[in-house]
Amino acid sequence: MLKRTNARISAVQGLYQWHLTDQDINLNEVELSDFILEQNKSQGSIDKNYGEKILKGVLQNKNQLDEQMRPFLDRSIDALNPIEYAILRVGIFELLFCTDTPYRVVLNEATELAKILGAEKSHRYINAVLDKVARQQNLAEKQKNQQSKNEILLADQNNLNINPQIQESAEKLASSTPLPTPKFQEIPHNKEKDADPTSSNQEPLDEFSIIKQFFTRNTYSRRDVTLGIGDDCALVTVPENYELALTIDTLIEGVHFTKSTHPEALGHKALAVGLSDLAAMGATPAWATLALTIPTPNTKWLTQFSQGISNLLEKYKVQLIGGDTTRGEILTITLQLHGFVPKGKALRRDKAQVGDKIYITGTLGNAGLALQARLGKVVPTQEVLSHINRSLDWPQPRVLEALTLRPLAHAAIDISDGLIADLEHILIASKVGAAINVDSIPISNFIKTTVGHDEALTIALTAGDDYELCIVAPDHAPIESVLSEFDCPCTFIGVIEENQGLRCCRSDGTPFSPKSKGYQHF
Repeated sequence: MLKRTNARISAVQGLYQWHLTDQDINLNEVELSDFILEQNKSQGSIDKNYGEKILKGVLQNKNQLDEQMRPFLDRSIDALNPIEYAILRVGIFELLFCTDTPYRVVLNEATELAKILGAEKSHRYINAVLDKVARQQNLAEKQKNQQSKNEILLADQNNLNINPQIQESAEKLASSTPLPTPKFQEIPHNKEKDADPTSSNQEPLDEFSIIKQFFTRNTYSRRDVTLGIGDDCALVTVPENYELALTIDTLIEGVHFTKSTHPEALGHKALAVGLSDLAAMGATPAWATLALTIPTPNTKWLTQFSQGISNLLEKYKVQLIGGDTTRGEILTITLQLHGFVPKGKALRRDKAQVGDKIYITGTLGNAGLALQARLGKVVPTQEVLSHINRSLDWPQPRVLEALTLRPLAHAAIDISDGLIADLEHILIASKVGAAINVDSIPISNFIKTTVGHDEALTIALTAGDDYELCIVAPDHAPIESVLSEFDCPCTFIGVIEENQGLRCCRSDGTPFSPKSKGYQHF
């Protein structure tokens, strides 16, 4: 869960700082609770007890933890990067002493943290060391009977005995979510000198070798796919009494992303935006097709790009079943996502009703601020920049949250073009109006410390690229309590009204008019 993710961040941050200052920590003098909360100021909700457990446990057992990692290091412990050292200690402590957490979750959390904070490719080193420690402890055998509930929800869809209310599945899946960036980032993850798909310093690749090398071998396999990549069409089985949900998105270099965007992040985002569309409909993701136009094939770029896609395919149990690769002057990525939803149960835009409450998940505006920074319109601090860049490049679709909310909500939409623009789509389709309190919109401190309050509100309301959910549900629906089980922030922001149009007001009732209404493609 995100609360535990933030607990790990705080623990790693403390260990890192103490290591650099060479402090001899006396547990009797350290107020662990206050320290954990202090380190977590910029991260949001946190499992404070878990953070205390990790930090205290690492300090009390540091010699044992070091002995566990020592046989699997290719260098002395003193030669380890301080951040990598802290991540390894936290990961090994969880493997040995937090046996309720699946060892693969521990490896995923540590690997994602290393991707953000460590040196180039350090995440692979972290993963390899922790994997060897887990093997030595025989953790795979010990945990093999602990069935992952997210497999029930997202895999083996043929039997369709799906219970979207299973909270444990979401908690386990959410625990592998990439980590928010703490304030002590050393090396940005997107520094690649030759990650340019237009450069070519290797043997030329043709269309079919690209497909085979980077996509055919690198995809999750589903039982409901009769025929996947390799023929004129793919063949899939749509479950009986379910409707097929289809969505497609195109990303173009210079329009939707910059040339410097890390290819792994680009692959992740290209798939994530489609998954977010399926989430907005309450659909279970199943299959994907990819159309890729590149100027000149580059092995390193394709390797990283396909890895970004593969990670999300595996996480959400989606199979890449086909597509097309072509040569063109501009890098263009088109991903079509397919999913299914019980007949008549989709969260459509035209089902909002007068009196419904309006909610949004997460916080808004970080991605929009990051885009403004890249365009040179604002100059955030390095701490702010490292965090908001993560929001822009690595959006996290609310898939499991949406599946759970499907029986409770009337309508939903994902926030891609800005809250105002996207909410108005619901209002127009449902022929209703709405009033929202803009002061209730959750905005991170990163935006508030970079621009003025009104400008922060405008960014949160109009910038887009958040890929959070806007949910419209009956007054009695327990939306907030359900999402709290997922450790998903949820905020009530307004109500659906009979008079058409959207009214934005401050807490005191005065109207608020942002400078723009949202992203426009033309």
